[in-house]
Amino acid sequence: MWLARKLTAEGYFVWCDKLKLLGGQEWPREINTAITEKTFLMLGLMSKASVVRDNPRGEWTLALAVASELKRDFLIPIRVDDFDHKQLGFLHINRQYIDFSQSWASGFRDLLVTLDALHAPKPRMDGRSLSARSFTTAGVVTCQPDVLASNFVRFTKAPESVLQFHSRRYLNGKEYSSLKATWAFRSLKQGTFLSIAPPPKNYSEAFDKTPSHLDWAQVRAR
Repeated sequence: MWLARKLTAEGYFVWCDKLKLLGGQEWPREINTAITEKTFLMLGLMSKASVVRDNPRGEWTLALAVASELKRDFLIPIRVDDFDHKQLGFLHINRQYIDFSQSWASGFRDLLVTLDALHAPKPRMDGRSLSARSFTTAGVVTCQPDVLASNFVRFTKAPESVLQFHSRRYLNGKEYSSLKATWAFRSLKQGTFLSIAPPPKNYSEAFDKTPSHLDWAQVRAR
């Protein structure tokens, strides 16, 4: 998925059965049709998981047959991790891989060099925006307002002391969750809360009316 999006962002048309949005046109439904009729180059991602599965191995073998017909490079093997090479079989075991196992960043750079050397077409002009849009699903962007929560706050002055509140009654789970959503505090133990502001008015009856004041050294000690 990562590789398909990265190649799309570079301008390549990528056929990926799990990312239909990257196509932007009518792509073949069958993988065999995609390999034999619609593909300029095929990337074979070889890993501990894929080398022991029949489908990927069959697709790589089909790609070698296409390469034989075209009389040019067609299958580009990519080494994803340290798999057992003996499991590949004699058709693939001696092939030269592009190594992603140590670094996907350097592997991707090597792949781009290989694609350029093989004159792989990259006519896509909207690749970056299309790749970005593939991360979202329909309906994600709406005209409805949303709540944005952030812990990035610019302080111009720190209070000289911190307020310590004691709850006058037990707060159940629902009340505690509601309080967390509307009041910034630190809970020290059951019924003890530290904050620089009083609790919301709708919870004022649950706390002592006069909080105690702690200096910052006392707060750090707790």
